[in-house]
Amino acid sequence: MKTHCGLHHFISNLEWAFKRLLVLLAVFLTQLGYAKLGVQIDEFELRGSGDVIISPAEMTQLLWRDLEADERFQVYYDQDEIQQDSVDFTVSGGCLFEGEDYFELNWEVTRLDNPYYQQFSFKGNGLKIARQVLYESLDSMLAVLLVTTNLDSVEVFIDGFYYGQSPLTLKDIPLGWHLFETTTPEGKPYQDSFYLTRDSTFFFFTIPVKPQDETAYLEILSPPRCELYVNGVHLPATYNQIYKLSPGEAQVHLFSPQYGTRNLKVSLVAGDTIQIGFFSPEP
Repeated sequence: MKTHCGLHHFISNLEWAFKRLLVLLAVFLTQLGYAKLGVQIDEFELRGSGDVIISPAEMTQLLWRDLEADERFQVYYDQDEIQQDSVDFTVSGGCLFEGEDYFELNWEVTRLDNPYYQQFSFKGNGLKIARQVLYESLDSMLAVLLVTTNLDSVEVFIDGFYYGQSPLTLKDIPLGWHLFETTTPEGKPYQDSFYLTRDSTFFFFTIPVKPQDETAYLEILSPPRCELYVNGVHLPATYNQIYKLSPGEAQVHLFSPQYGTRNLKVSLVAGDTIQIGFFSPEP
């Protein structure tokens, strides 16, 4: 029976270990650097019917103060130093401020990495209510994502970040287009895109799988003038000929006018090759 050489086996194990190391590194980096969604809030345009005694920057921070306490978000304002790759959403808008407690708000929330936006408005009394509406507008840009695959325990990457093994339930994923990535059992990259909405949160991904070889192989190492029978069926015998057979136990009969007869019982295994001849050892 043909076997893999020791060097090839060592290289295969080394490749597997390297891939696992990359996955663990991705998990480590994800836990370090992608715990929160970054929200950049541009300074709101401020209008009022009378004298406005608060600056646009102060009003903007006053309106969004509740969001700063949410552990899901990292909030940035115009005056903050921001790394662009740390921002997931931008918020811009305006505020008409009348009297002591009446607000008219118009604002837009935009997802940066894959443009998707929604526009919102609010009219009413009460700073607390205005804050709640603003907060809910950002929350409405997120949804729960359910990921399942045809294979168990598939490594799941969404938009380049590792989240774990399928099946997964992921909270607070931005609406819009996303990229699903993983590797096939053969180590080849596989990716697919999907569009997440509040009404469409369940996605099933079919990972390509190379069909298993269900054929066993029998190689004849016999002289040219030889008769071959497998389970009583006569087959044309040619030196170095390889026959495709069904896996299982088989009775092999060789006859040669020069070398006589040889009867063998062999176990044919899918994907393996057995060599037989008059002078070959028992398989």
